[in-house]
Amino acid sequence: MKYFAQSKQKGSAALLFILIFPALFAIFVWGVEGARVLQSSARLKDAAESAAIAVSAQQNVTNDECYAITQGFVGAYFPQAQSFQVPAVREGSSIVCVVDESSETSIKEFTITAQVTENTWFPSAQIANFGDTFSFSDSVTVRQDQSTPMDVILVANYASTMTDSSHNFKKNQKIDKLEEAVQSIASKLAESELPNQLALIGFDHYVSKFEDDGANERWRLDHYMSFDETGHAKSACSRKSSRGSKMDDIENCLDSIDESSLFNASKINVDSTLDKLFSNTLTPVSLFDLSYRDKGSKIDKIKISGHRHSVMDTIELTSDFPKIYNAASGKGKSGFKVVKGKSDIKGASYTGLIGGARLADQGTNPKRLIILLTDGIEQAPAVAQKLVDQGLCRRIQQHFTNQSVEIELAIIGFDYDNVSGADMRRCIGASRQYNYSPKDSAANDELIDQLLNFSPNGVGRLVQ
Repeated sequence: MKYFAQSKQKGSAALLFILIFPALFAIFVWGVEGARVLQSSARLKDAAESAAIAVSAQQNVTNDECYAITQGFVGAYFPQAQSFQVPAVREGSSIVCVVDESSETSIKEFTITAQVTENTWFPSAQIANFGDTFSFSDSVTVRQDQSTPMDVILVANYASTMTDSSHNFKKNQKIDKLEEAVQSIASKLAESELPNQLALIGFDHYVSKFEDDGANERWRLDHYMSFDETGHAKSACSRKSSRGSKMDDIENCLDSIDESSLFNASKINVDSTLDKLFSNTLTPVSLFDLSYRDKGSKIDKIKISGHRHSVMDTIELTSDFPKIYNAASGKGKSGFKVVKGKSDIKGASYTGLIGGARLADQGTNPKRLIILLTDGIEQAPAVAQKLVDQGLCRRIQQHFTNQSVEIELAIIGFDYDNVSGADMRRCIGASRQYNYSPKDSAANDELIDQLLNFSPNGVGRLVQ
């Protein structure tokens, strides 16, 4: 057998490497650039999906707004891109973002499209390359299942403490900001495409209701408590109106009523009150049916037992949102007005909450939201404690749960007094207390959005 000398094989490995190097380099280029293309395509998918969710969270978004949001996300994901195009062009035309699939079901679809062009890493490779640039595109469709329509009941404190100065609020600023919050809520509900409804009930010691039967105008005061038999000394006061009647006559009648039992926790029958929360039989002796004026006359106060009371109304659920905030601002025949001058009138928020729950019970939407707007200063904290200890809010929530209705309670506080209002806060839940700012409009706007669930959490779902 003949053997080749080792010296004759020198250089063969180098020759072999030279022969196979182009193939190895081609594999390297295609592997690196190909992996980069796949990675970039996956990043564009993430960018498109993020943009889609952000777009679906917007209220009444337009195509231009959709494109701007998408550009922001794509630009953030590809800051070094040679270029990108939003929306992507398919078959010579731009793809429309906003598609209104069904106005009847209030469902919208958004198609997010983008095309990105990036520079290659090996544009000068002689044997194998991707050229100077490579482009890739993606398309994502998201469906916006809009929030459930809701009935919102605003329970607003119009006691004289709402005009007092406090730690963060100047004189009269609390009531001004309350009216601002009512207007903001009404405006946001009006802007929604859903069949939302809004109600407003004011309270100080009482809740009240303005009624006009065409012949007489009446102002009815309700204090939703049941009392033990020893809890009241005198019966309700009622007087019919006639032309030429004097306000003094009504005040003399009202002055004969003893209010002391209304705020005496030992005289309140809590079990009876809670059992009758939604019953028409909850008609305590403090239900005053007052014919206080002739048609066209004017009243600025209601007086009981020497105390002047604010003028409020109960506006039942309606889609007439301007009616709500006009009344809260003191406009119109039954506009709300806080009692003027010195007064020891504080709020009885529990009777306002019960009145609000009764309004919510008249609702038709599958979701109900009761919002207590107050400074938390209670006329009778002991009464509130007794009701809450026995499950006032639990009873309200259970009533609606039994009807398969989603119910939420919340507080908007204006320098909320966590001492006097501790029990109402405990009833509704500390996490459901939102503090209204006297100065920060942006924070207040965000607060209202959060409260009404106009937020980006879970409002859209990808469909392809």
